[in-house]
Amino acid sequence: MLLLLKNLVAWDVDVDNVRGIDLTVSEREIVTIAAGNGAGKSTLVKGIMGLLPRVSGDLSFDGQDLLSSPLENGPDWV
Repeated sequence: MLLLLKNLVAWDVDVDNVRGIDLTVSEREIVTIAAGNGAGKSTLVKGIMGLLPRVSGDLSFDGQDLLSSPLENGPDWV
């Protein structure tokens, strides 16, 4: 699996609008995120990209733990 999220929690502006997300994306797979306004789509993507300082759960890309990577360096894949 290329991207793995387990029980991801991310919040921005003191609102935890992403709670308990589990997602597995395999290589060569395309995933679409569809939801209403304010549902947390942008917050989810920001959490995956390492743009939010407050994220918990398990998050890995190609086997690399992204939550333990220092934000100032950024993950290798960005």
